[in-house]
Amino acid sequence: MGNAFMDKTRAVVIGGSIAGLCAARVLSKHFDKVTVLDRDSFPDGAHERAGVPQSRHVHALLVRGRQELNLLFPGFDKLMLQEGAIEIDFGNDFAVLREWGWEQRHTSGMLTLFASRNLIEATVRRLLAGIPNVELETRATVTGLETTPTDSGTTVNAVEYVSSLATGRTSLSADLVVDASGRGSKVLDWLKRLGISAPSETIVNAHT
Repeated sequence: MGNAFMDKTRAVVIGGSIAGLCAARVLSKHFDKVTVLDRDSFPDGAHERAGVPQSRHVHALLVRGRQELNLLFPGFDKLMLQEGAIEIDFGNDFAVLREWGWEQRHTSGMLTLFASRNLIEATVRRLLAGIPNVELETRATVTGLETTPTDSGTTVNAVEYVSSLATGRTSLSADLVVDASGRGSKVLDWLKRLGISAPSETIVNAHT
């Protein structure tokens, strides 16, 4: 990304899931301050939280995801293995049934981490807590966006949210707002309310 955003002061990330936490880590290199707003309260450690509907499923952190998390959060691998994650060779340690029958096992060298979603997220959150210009505000429900007119159109310059720590709505100024709130996102409704056209959608087909 270079230093294109270094003259900015604050980025706000809506949603404190793994996507939101990773976005905050990247933005921390380009903004003076990054604030993550999440409607949940984060558990102390690798425990369930209400906003993660799939956290009880079996999870495997695939090779590319593992690589990227290690780049963003040095020490990620070490912490995961210390806390009980299991390293698995994808080609040898998984039983894979294809339409033509069982896949023959082989050593692939593709080493995934087998762990709970709770552990993966808790480890990322723990490492992000060591980044001094990132703050996590929990029990904060974003309710809308604020804008200002500019020569080129309309610019989003703040988010509105309701916090358990304050009475009424709070406005938080931002030079960049990232929506990482997932499938429950309200951002298209907020843009429509402001008279802003919805962005075009990109659909990624995993072919699986």
